[in-house]
Amino acid sequence: MVVLNIGVDLGVTSKHHAEVKNGEGIEVCSSVTFAGTKEGFDMVSEHALQHVNEEAKLRFICEPTSMSWFPLAVYAKREGHEMMRVKAQKSHDLRKYYARHSKSDKLDAKALAMMPIVDRESIEEVYLPDKVTNALDRRCRQREKISKEIASIKTRMKSLYHWVMPGLTDCFEDPYGERAKAFYKKYTNPFNVKQLGISRLRRVLEKAGRQQTSEGLAERVYEAAIKGCELYDHCGEYIDFDELQKEVECELQLLESHEKVQKKVDEAINRLYEGAHPTKNIETIPGIGETLGPVFLGIIANSDRFSSQSKARGYSGMIPRQKDSGESSKKGLNITKDGPSRYRRALYLASDTGRQWDPQFAKVYYDQMVYKGNCHTQAVCAVSTHLIGRIIRVLKDKRPYELRDLEGKSITKKEAKILIKRELTVPEEARKRTRSRRKTKGYKRNQIRGIAQKQSSRSAPYPS
Repeated sequence: MVVLNIGVDLGVTSKHHAEVKNGEGIEVCSSVTFAGTKEGFDMVSEHALQHVNEEAKLRFICEPTSMSWFPLAVYAKREGHEMMRVKAQKSHDLRKYYARHSKSDKLDAKALAMMPIVDRESIEEVYLPDKVTNALDRRCRQREKISKEIASIKTRMKSLYHWVMPGLTDCFEDPYGERAKAFYKKYTNPFNVKQLGISRLRRVLEKAGRQQTSEGLAERVYEAAIKGCELYDHCGEYIDFDELQKEVECELQLLESHEKVQKKVDEAINRLYEGAHPTKNIETIPGIGETLGPVFLGIIANSDRFSSQSKARGYSGMIPRQKDSGESSKKGLNITKDGPSRYRRALYLASDTGRQWDPQFAKVYYDQMVYKGNCHTQAVCAVSTHLIGRIIRVLKDKRPYELRDLEGKSITKKEAKILIKRELTVPEEARKRTRSRRKTKGYKRNQIRGIAQKQSSRSAPYPS
C-alpha cells in the first residue's frame, strides 16, 4: 500500500494549504487550498488519491496550531487515515533549510510533507482522548486562565492602595476577604476614613464581615488612612478620589464575577474528574491533591499511550538536554521544555511537596543538593522525572500508591516523615553553598560586563 504524505499548513481564520508527496518526496499533485470543513477535507483527499493508480493511505502532517488541527484529526481518524503532528521548531528548521530568506504557506506545507522522509522520529501520531477527559482538560485550562485574571485584579488593587493608603492591605488578615472588599468599596478616600474616627470606623468594619474583627484592626486601618492624608493634603488638583472610588468599584465587580465563574468551573471539574477517574488513585501520590489530580489526568489522558517511562518523561520536557562530542559529555544542561508548560508547572509543584513526604523522592532531592551540588530548582526538577514514572504506573495498574522506605519496604506516613527528618534533611550548609555559587556567578558576570563597557567607552572615538 502506498502512503501519501500530505503536509497541511493550518490557518486559524483563513483556509488551509496542502502539499502532497509520496514516500520518496516526489510531488504527486499540485498544491491545493481548502476550508476546514468536511467538504474541504473530502476535496483534498480526493485530489490526492485521484493521481494514484493503486491503493493508497493518506498521512496528514501538521503543526499544533491553536485548535485548527482538531477537526482534521477527527476526520482522519474516522476515515481510517493517519494524523501526525510535528513540533513547530522542527518544521521551522526544515523550512529555513529550503528557503532561508522567504516564508509562505506553500513552503510551510512542503516542509511538513517532507518531514517523514527527513526525520521520521520527529513526528508522532495525534492522540485523541475520550470526550470526558478532553472536557476535563479544557476545563482545567479555563480554570488556570480565570485564576490568572483574578490574580492580576488583586495585584492591581494592591498596587493602587500601596500609593493611596500605604500599608492598608496589610491591615486585614485576608486583604481580599468580605470585610476588606466591603471597606474598599466605600472608603478609598483616606480623608473620608479620617472623618469617621476610630470608633465609627470600628463599627463599620464589624458590620462588614460575618466574623469578629481582629484586635486592633480599626486602629491599623485608621493609621494607614492618616498616612494617606499626610501624603495628599492640599493636593486636590492632582488626584480625584471620587473617580478613584469608581475605578475600585469596577475592579471589585470584575473580581466578584471572576470568582463566581471560577466556582462554576470548579464544580464542572469535580464532576468530570469523578467520571474520568472515580477511584482517584492519583491523589494517593504525595504532592498530588484534588487540585493537581484533574490537571495530570487531563494532560496524560490514557497512560497506555506511553510505551515506556522514557517517552513519558520526554513528553513532559523535564529531562535535561544532551550534548555529547567525542569523549566529552556535558552535564547540568537546561531541560528541554517540550510539552505543555502547565504540565511542567504542575509537576514542579507536586514534586516540591512530594519530596517532603515520600522518602524515595526525598532521597533524590538530597543527593542532588548534597552530592551533586545542584540548587533547589534543579533538585526539584530531578524529582519530577521520578514523579512522572509513579503517575504512569499508578494509572496503568489502577491501584493506590504505597509509601516505601529506601529499601523498598512499605511504611506509613508518620514513619516516612520521621525517616526524612532523621536521614534525608538537606543541611543548611549545602543550601548556602548553592546560593553562594549563584551569587558568585552573578558577581563575576557583572564584573565582566563592567570591564567590557569600560573598554568599549575608551575605544570609542571622540565626538568631532
